[in-house]
Amino acid sequence: MNNDREITPVVILSGGMELSSVALFEEFKENRIPTIVISLVNDSLLKTYVSKECYFELDWPPKAESKAIESIMNFIIKLKYKYPCKTPWPIFATEDAGLRLLMSNLNKLSHLLIFSHATKIKMSGLDKSEFFTFLNDMNLSNIIVDTITVKSSDDAIQKYYKHNSITNKKYIFKPSLKHYSMSQKGMKSKVISTELFDTKSKLESALKNSFDISNEWIMQPKQNAPKSGELVWWGIRDQVGNCDGIVARALLKHPKMGGTGCVVELLNEDILELSAKAKMILDAIDFTGLVEIEFIPDRHGVWRVLEINPRPWLQISATSTSNIRIVTMAYNILKGEKLKSISVRENHIWVNIERLFVGAISGSFGNRTLALINSILILIRSDDRAIYSSKLPRIKFKWLKKLLKKGLE
Repeated sequence: MNNDREITPVVILSGGMELSSVALFEEFKENRIPTIVISLVNDSLLKTYVSKECYFELDWPPKAESKAIESIMNFIIKLKYKYPCKTPWPIFATEDAGLRLLMSNLNKLSHLLIFSHATKIKMSGLDKSEFFTFLNDMNLSNIIVDTITVKSSDDAIQKYYKHNSITNKKYIFKPSLKHYSMSQKGMKSKVISTELFDTKSKLESALKNSFDISNEWIMQPKQNAPKSGELVWWGIRDQVGNCDGIVARALLKHPKMGGTGCVVELLNEDILELSAKAKMILDAIDFTGLVEIEFIPDRHGVWRVLEINPRPWLQISATSTSNIRIVTMAYNILKGEKLKSISVRENHIWVNIERLFVGAISGSFGNRTLALINSILILIRSDDRAIYSSKLPRIKFKWLKKLLKKGLE
């Protein structure tokens, strides 16, 4: 059997609340893949699970992008003596800001690190305006949600009222590419919905107060999610264009507008349609690696691409606990291996406990009493309770400590 020095190590660029970071680390650990952690947060949940020489905290958000990249490169170069692997090491960013840093410096890092990315667009879908504009130019508008780029709050207001007068639709505004601070500037969710404002002045104020979160924003018609929940495609495309994935349904999201799935179920429903559309998208941008693509049906029931997430997603532990091992597969294809077929264990349910009960108590899921009862029933029959299903020692204590600290800030 190969020892650790003969195995290509993997790097986790860990940020945010680190749920997906823990899931990645645990799968790599189970497969005996040497793991290095670069943390964008102080005192990472993963800090004590790797040796001191394999852990590094990056000053974040960076005062200068060049300094952050220099720090990462120097750290990796110092570790080359420990793992004398001549090929670039796979790295997985678990938060958008970290991924932006990698994408913006792909050429500088390419001799040391390799990560999921597209060759046809610079930010690989992380920049929503770049992504949807490219797909429109590639004549793929028939499989994506109608998307308009706005370059200022005044431009947003003008385009909204112009299109609203024609279509009479409500619209959603989203930051196209957030700055490294990932600031929300008082936004209650990740989007601004026009239906929440009863006057033009209030909408104008909300857009003006938040617009500098991103240099550009996008505007999309508000889509009514099906009662059964939105669908997401989780998959991989390898370096020669082989593509495969699975489908999951977001049974509950919190917050409902712009939130993420807190109860997600793996299934085979609409797998052929979504996989075909996902492949068209990934082929068009020439993407290699691990990706999540969100779909929502239009008024005719046709599934359209709402968003792409070119990194490990919040619910990724559901793939490990259902024995799909998509994380390890992504690690292997980044090293140049061909993709193996992916099979799904249906009805496997993943739950984010805190988000689920906050949603129930807040009234986001309807009647609070009924929502709480339903949440308890979901929890009982769930297969994966996010970090609470982890086997890492003391990780639950660390997680609760982190939640308490965040709550006191």
